Amino acid sequence: MIPGKRYLRMLRPFCPRRRFLRLRTFSHAQVRTRCCAEGDTSGSYDRWLTMRTYSIALLRKFGEVRQARRIDGEAQRAFASLFYIVFSGTRAPLAMRLNVLDGFLTSDDALDQHLGIQALEAMLETDNFRPFSGFEFGTRSRDYGYQPKNGREVGDWFEEVLKITERFALGNLPVSERVRRVFARQFRGLWRDGGRLDVLERLAQALAAGGFWPDSWIAVRQARQYDGERLEPESLRRLEALEEFLRPKDLVNRVRGIVLRTRDGRSLDYTDTGSGDTEELEEDAAKALARAQASVEKLGRDVVVDASAFATLLPELIGGGGRLSEFGRGLALGAEDARATWQALVAQVSSTDRPNIHVLHGFLRGLRERNADLVEALLDAALEGEVLAEWLPELQTSFPINEAGVARLRKALDLGRAPIDRFGSLSGGDVCALIPGPQFRDLISAIRVKPGGSPVALDILYMRLHSNTHAGEPLLPEMAEAGRTLLAQHKFVPRSHQAENDDHMLGDIARRCLVGMEGAPVAQKIWRDLKAALHASELYSWEHDELVQALFVVQPEAMLDVLTEGDDDDRKASIKIIDEITQQRQNPLNSIADDTLLAWCEVDSVTRYPFAAAIAPLFESGADKTPKEWRSLVKALLEKAPEPVSVFRGIAHHLWPMSIEGSIASAFEARLHLLDKLEIGSDPALLAVFRETRVALAEDVEKWRRSELREDRGSGRFE
Repeated sequence: MIPGKRYLRMLRPFCPRRRFLRLRTFSHAQVRTRCCAEGDTSGSYDRWLTMRTYSIALLRKFGEVRQARRIDGEAQRAFASLFYIVFSGTRAPLAMRLNVLDGFLTSDDALDQHLGIQALEAMLETDNFRPFSGFEFGTRSRDYGYQPKNGREVGDWFEEVLKITERFALGNLPVSERVRRVFARQFRGLWRDGGRLDVLERLAQALAAGGFWPDSWIAVRQARQYDGERLEPESLRRLEALEEFLRPKDLVNRVRGIVLRTRDGRSLDYTDTGSGDTEELEEDAAKALARAQASVEKLGRDVVVDASAFATLLPELIGGGGRLSEFGRGLALGAEDARATWQALVAQVSSTDRPNIHVLHGFLRGLRERNADLVEALLDAALEGEVLAEWLPELQTSFPINEAGVARLRKALDLGRAPIDRFGSLSGGDVCALIPGPQFRDLISAIRVKPGGSPVALDILYMRLHSNTHAGEPLLPEMAEAGRTLLAQHKFVPRSHQAENDDHMLGDIARRCLVGMEGAPVAQKIWRDLKAALHASELYSWEHDELVQALFVVQPEAMLDVLTEGDDDDRKASIKIIDEITQQRQNPLNSIADDTLLAWCEVDSVTRYPFAAAIAPLFESGADKTPKEWRSLVKALLEKAPEPVSVFRGIAHHLWPMSIEGSIASAFEARLHLLDKLEIGSDPALLAVFRETRVALAEDVEKWRRSELREDRGSGRFE
């Protein structure tokens, strides 16, 4: 798709029109020739070449974006980097950039507006510059673009950008709210490094003229909190005065500033609730946290007895985010009619799209301190009601789950009105710690059999096991039983970004729950299922290394048995899986003692000794996993095996490197030296296969050495 003329006009300021049009058609050689012919030795060729690269690549990106009606990461980063005060790669004057910015911000097109916001944010950036590309090109250096010569030029830049920021922020345009949020996000760096405190004060105060604006106050407080010690005394004094000016003066706005998050997720530091001075910010973190929670809770107590404030804030409490749990607790502790307050919260949930029920969590916790029976009644009503039935699992986790809570959760599962993923909240904290073993097992089982319930049940069990370990409590037999059942029924899903997180969880559950005779058949089933999934190319073996390692830790003999199941092809597939895991992580058999492995081999010495040689860790390796010496196990395998030649062939399997960094020839040569250190005795058949292997390895060393020599001679560097 060819970009429209409007995009050409917007980007044209970054290069004079005549040269821009020429560069669209000139080859690199023509541009260089033209520069030399004109006697231009100022580096114009480099700047023209850089601008040509930026312009054409960027225009093509915009063409793709326009077609898809979206802006992706690379195109956005390339565009925004052109507007930095430094490292922009362009010498376009500030006035030209502001003209381009104005064009985007005043556009009626949503995509243009988005690009304008990105450009404005980049122009107000003071320290987090992310150039789109490097500035080196062989031995030639590209132009970094405009660089202010002194502090005055820095201040002039930000003053001009803040003027256009002020015009849009104080207006009533589609982009005005987003411009205001950009100003708040960049305020801290601008105050510290921008050199234009007067402009910042004026704009912040003007924005507050229309009423309390949390973003601005939070931005000023964060600047004081994190940069106060580095500011000059006068700068700090003015910052503190500005904060006092912006501070919320009434109850509703104090809640908005301290409890609620802003639209782009900003909030005060949790230990900084609007009271105290700089010294208090240095107090012990636990005390500061307790002070913050008490402050938020008090606001809840104050709001619940102020009908007007409560009614004003109610939509924001259910539709927004922030420190809502502590605030909800304050509502419950201060409510004169707790049931009526609860009903008001429930009604707001009913009328809110995508409600946030954290304030209800806190309310139930606080009310339980006053009237536990009422809490149970409210939860029973929630289970049966139209509004809160889908939220019942999350509401039930407001405090440790008791016997009535378990019954309520089981009924919620039977009713099927709560999505299964909502039961995932049972994994949080210690909410399941009081559930007896049999009831916990049955609850986990009831969750598991629901569609999509298995990963939820695994997560709940994992966190309960973690909680028990942290508390120093023994593993309950019913929990181990639940773990075995879940692992036996686990389905390996296709490759996903969650694979490694799941692997850690599965490995931890296996280590705890598959100990003993009852765990052996489950461990073997897991291996068979994993092997089948790998054969179907649904996942990578190394994504499940922690699980496989755990299986060998708790069930070494059972795992060795299952690896040798089937025919030769089956055993080769098992060897391949172990090799792949070893290549990316570590050998899962590292946990098996040599005596255990050798005793296992004796049961079927003809088959098992060669197989053990193919899968066991045979080398003592360094931190870089490079083999250094043979392990004593190798000698034992050769001496004890009835057919040492077969064992040696299994050992030779390990000599050819699976992954190499640096010179391939050197890596093969190191393995050749390692082979020469191996003691094989005087058996003629063994000596023959040893020599055969050595010749093959030496030939590979020579082959790769010649190949690398040819590459070195024929290679050239592009400078």
